[in-house]
Amino acid sequence: MADVIFVFPKGIVQRKEYLFKALNVDYEVNTDANDSDILMLNRTANWGKTDFADLTSALRLEICRSENLGTNSDGENHMWLFHQIDE
Repeated sequence: MADVIFVFPKGIVQRKEYLFKALNVDYEVNTDANDSDILMLNRTANWGKTDFADLTSALRLEICRSENLGTNSDGENHMWLFHQIDE
């Protein structure tokens, strides 16, 4: 099981993959669903638990800002569901 899971609307994860590659984390992308893509992030030895939480929070905020998205959490900040913001 992943440390953090991001569920994106289709297409977002491909546009942001350069970020995941640059962060030195283990990640896996699942694009099997018709309407969403799933990014599973795992902490590596380079990241402490608190630092990894800060990293994923900053990553979530940057993606929301740049793609005009909002998020809902599972309450434990383990899974984040990204959605389009209605204007």
